[in-house]
Amino acid sequence: MQKQQKSRRVENLKVEAECAACILSRASAEATEATINPAFRFRAMNEILRLLHKEFKPTAVPADLGTKRDRIIKRVTSNDDPYMRRKRISNEKALKLLPHARKMVEEGYMQQDRFKRACLCAMVGNIMEFDIPGHKFTFNILRKSFREAAKDLAIDDINKIYEITKGARKILFLADNAGEIVFDTLLVEQLKNMDLTVTVAVKGAPVINDATLVDAEVSGMSKIADKII
Repeated sequence: MQKQQKSRRVENLKVEAECAACILSRASAEATEATINPAFRFRAMNEILRLLHKEFKPTAVPADLGTKRDRIIKRVTSNDDPYMRRKRISNEKALKLLPHARKMVEEGYMQQDRFKRACLCAMVGNIMEFDIPGHKFTFNILRKSFREAAKDLAIDDINKIYEITKGARKILFLADNAGEIVFDTLLVEQLKNMDLTVTVAVKGAPVINDATLVDAEVSGMSKIADKII
């Protein structure tokens, strides 16, 4: 039974036919962010096409191909952080909306309600993704999304998470994206209010628009969490 479950999990990680278009679409957008030199962009795309020709197989893992794609772009363009500009803008926009989100959290009467509202704010922050086919994101939709987040959940296990969290002493919080980490501070604040020790983990180096130590400092997370790793 365990082998069957493991097999299904591995199967779910394999590429589908449409993954090729997604990988190339993001590669083009990332190369454009990385350099204004058309020759470098062309060379990067050429190498990525050769990568897919060699490794795009039914047994390939999308995340592995994506990592190799990103490394090619960084190497060819000599830009270690192609999304630096977008991460900066994401943090700036999120910080402007933070008071609005905090007000929504603080309107919760009970601790559990404030915890849920903070979770919803963090979830909304997760939509701050760029260059993903089929996902259209603009900063203008964030304010509306905060208010509508609860009814948009297909599965709502927040109350279960709250009960599990109450029985903990330490939390390892894995940060995701720049911008989103700003709203994550609201959830970490609630965890701290529950007398929990919170360690927040960020990326050790730039990976697409994932949060790094720089974003932890800009967002204020470094002043809220017990430790940033």
